[in-house]
Amino acid sequence: PPRRCRPRPAGRGMGFAMTWWAFTFPVGTCVTGAEALARRTGLAVLDGLAVGPYALLVTARAVTAVGTGRGVVSGELLAAPRR
Repeated sequence: PPRRCRPRPAGRGMGFAMTWWAFTFPVGTCVTGAEALARRTGLAVLDGLAVGPYALLVTARAVTAVGTGRGVVSGELLAAPRR
């Protein structure tokens, strides 16, 4: 039978990698675009729509910054690749 794909929780094998930063940039672009569109059109509903992604962006950047800080302090992010 085919093997099912199941996500792994962060605590069980999915460690931090610098690629996590790549997730924050598209979210930031969406937030910036929604806010710019709200200012340009004057529609308050677009301001409201930007709040949710903004909260996601702040959370994602905070989690990623903490992971980066831990990796630098522990030396894991600065270590040579394992063979």
